[in-house]
Amino acid sequence: MLAEAQTERALRRDKHSLGIWLEHENNHGQRAPSAVRTLRENEIHESSSTRTAGGNSPFQHLLPGNASQRALVNLFFARLNPLLPLLDENQFRKEFDSGSASPILLQAICLVVSKDGRARPHLYLNRVSPSVLSHLQFATHLYDDLKASLLRKRERDRICLIQVLALMSLHVDTGPYGVEDASMHLSQAVHHAQTIGLHLGKSRGHRQSYDRLFWCLWCLSILDAAGNGRPRHISDDDIGLKVDDILESCHPGFQIMLELSSLLGRVIQLYQPTCDLQICGLDEDFPNFESIVHRYNGWDVESSVLTSLELYYHAIAIISYRTRSTDDIEMAEPSASSLRQALSTQQVMRLLQHMPRQALLPLPIVPYAVSLALSSTYRQFRRTRSTVRRAIAQEQLECYVQALEGMCDSFQSASTMAVIGRRVLSQLQRLNSTAVRRQAAEALESHEVNIHDQPRTNMPPNSDSIVGEGASVFGATAQIDADHFSANLDAYGDFDGLFTEDGTLQAMDNVFDNFMGLDLPNEVFNASLMDDTFGMSAGR
Repeated sequence: MLAEAQTERALRRDKHSLGIWLEHENNHGQRAPSAVRTLRENEIHESSSTRTAGGNSPFQHLLPGNASQRALVNLFFARLNPLLPLLDENQFRKEFDSGSASPILLQAICLVVSKDGRARPHLYLNRVSPSVLSHLQFATHLYDDLKASLLRKRERDRICLIQVLALMSLHVDTGPYGVEDASMHLSQAVHHAQTIGLHLGKSRGHRQSYDRLFWCLWCLSILDAAGNGRPRHISDDDIGLKVDDILESCHPGFQIMLELSSLLGRVIQLYQPTCDLQICGLDEDFPNFESIVHRYNGWDVESSVLTSLELYYHAIAIISYRTRSTDDIEMAEPSASSLRQALSTQQVMRLLQHMPRQALLPLPIVPYAVSLALSSTYRQFRRTRSTVRRAIAQEQLECYVQALEGMCDSFQSASTMAVIGRRVLSQLQRLNSTAVRRQAAEALESHEVNIHDQPRTNMPPNSDSIVGEGASVFGATAQIDADHFSANLDAYGDFDGLFTEDGTLQAMDNVFDNFMGLDLPNEVFNASLMDDTFGMSAGR
């Protein structure tokens, strides 16, 4: 009995803890003051004396000058932190003003916000160049130095590590495996968060800011699962917090982000192995974007932020219908989710036309939405038998490719999808020209007209830019029999046959099918795959 009593006193278990904590007792059986604090208390924060910042650090971290640092920090808290409150602004600004802010946290902030168009005048790294750098140069140098700093394992503050790794997960643009590295950074952030019990609300100190930090990780975990085809890092069954406890204290932008993340979590279930394959979409209880904004009184949020969030909403709507592969041409009966997919694909294009790209948030949700719209449009092009709809879809493909090309300097994913989309358009151009020449030759033969004797003055405007080499043939034969020729000149008439003969376009079928499916790791952004499949590289 005595042994049992001693064991009970010595072994104390918190129902939310991992393992058992041993308590120290002296020779008289009395509990002695613990010489070692528990993991949650000991590793959440380091002693302030162990951290040195800026030039006092034994390692000279690569950072912009003080003026550029302050400008980028201000931009971060104005544009990004309200939407994903990874940092407690008041606490960080005190540390920043006193010179005690973590250098690697400063690097992570500068890295992420450097994608914003407003940051371009402040992208200086004096140790690299006295001149302003491009985003790619700035981000590459900063990211490499930041990774090297983490490898030294000098940072003992786990909250700081969580914030740094979470911010790094938003940077997916360095190297051929940037997307995979970003997913690994997020995994590490979640690992540290679970180690200190952030998901249980057990972390001591700045409770509200820590809870918001956890829910940011939750949002990023869901985005990573959708964008990269990975299992979610955080299971809802493991969470001991209630999101309602922090909603009132959050910025409306973050409230909307939480709602969209919850909606995306439901959509992801469609692609999980346990989902019934007969269920092709989320047809019920799918709110429209304006109702979400209204629910959280978000109409005063900056229009560029709202537009970025709406793009994210339409990305979720596009994948809320689990589209069949492009090989399955048979049309299914329309459903609420399939109609929603088609409408959201159109809405992405309209939003891009009315909001300058530079004004959108520098977050991966933006190129992800445009890439999904591109993939959905490509599928519509492949599935429809209507010549007019194919022509419209080709115009929309051009719109999305141009939008992605405008994001290439900031997002590697946009660069990769732009390369693939441009190759699709190039192949379509070639196939269009082939079909035009073939049908024009048939028309010439039936009417016995010598095309070389026909003047080129009857060519339609800009025909060279439309069909390339076929333009002269088109112009020469347009006057044969306008009604007959326009009714039968279908540039896509033999397209399906030509399509199956072309191995590159078949590979593109697979690329777009895989990108819109969330059940397997996304290999679209794998540089070696790009080389092997298309004989080209999307690397910058």
